[in-house]
Amino acid sequence: MLISRVLERAGRADEAVEVLRAERASGRRHPVNFPEYYAELLARQGLIEELGALAAEDHRSALDVYAKALEDAGRASEAETVLREGIEAHDHPKDRAALMRLLVRRGRVDEAVETGRPTYEYYDCWNFLHWALELLVDDGRPDRALELLDGLTDAYVEEHPDQVRHLRLWLLGEAGRCAEGISEATALNKREPGEWDTALARLLERDGRLEEALALLRSSTHYLVHHDLPDMLIRHDRPAEALDSIPTIAEARATVERREREAAERRKQADPWSAEGEFTLEPPF
Repeated sequence: MLISRVLERAGRADEAVEVLRAERASGRRHPVNFPEYYAELLARQGLIEELGALAAEDHRSALDVYAKALEDAGRASEAETVLREGIEAHDHPKDRAALMRLLVRRGRVDEAVETGRPTYEYYDCWNFLHWALELLVDDGRPDRALELLDGLTDAYVEEHPDQVRHLRLWLLGEAGRCAEGISEATALNKREPGEWDTALARLLERDGRLEEALALLRSSTHYLVHHDLPDMLIRHDRPAEALDSIPTIAEARATVERREREAAERRKQADPWSAEGEFTLEPPF
């Protein structure tokens, strides 16, 4: 791969391709990223038909690269067909991601969102829910994004309650429904003190209550405060304050330790039997 890269940069693309072509035919073991690199080299050199043959043999490594090469060559309809056929045959999320990107580039956002739907309740990095919500928000339709979020199954919501609530609060702000979001975030914070500070602060900011938002972040021990506070100050053209708000290493460690103590105390109050060390209540026997 290194030899091929050097040859390509030296303007000897044909030799670069031949090196990898011969290496692939050798049957030797290769680095994990070898198939993807070979596919991308073929795409850069416009060897689309050879790339298509490679994709037919190794769809996980080359199908999305092949589709993008077709699109770049002005053959977007063929690219879409290739990806849809790949999804039908293998249903790998990587192909769904490639098709979603292609549809977005063609202005077909709703179709992109529907393409990702089978992944929205996955429990791993191939879950495209957040991406789909961002697509709808960027398309000026946060209320449609809220509908999508509200359509998740009860089982998924019960497994990921905090994630779903954070997404809902973000979307309420994007939809201009700040008062509703502030009310929900405040209620959540009463049940779980400090856990919803950053979400509440963002809603206050969107509602035009900047100083309240900043005061909340400055007093919070939430683990995202050291990011959110400077970011908020920068958004409002207050760079000097943003710099001053970044904690030292010692301050950051102290905040983490305090947060851990507070979390342990909350767990202890919620379930005295789970506290470390001795029981805090007499056993009922």
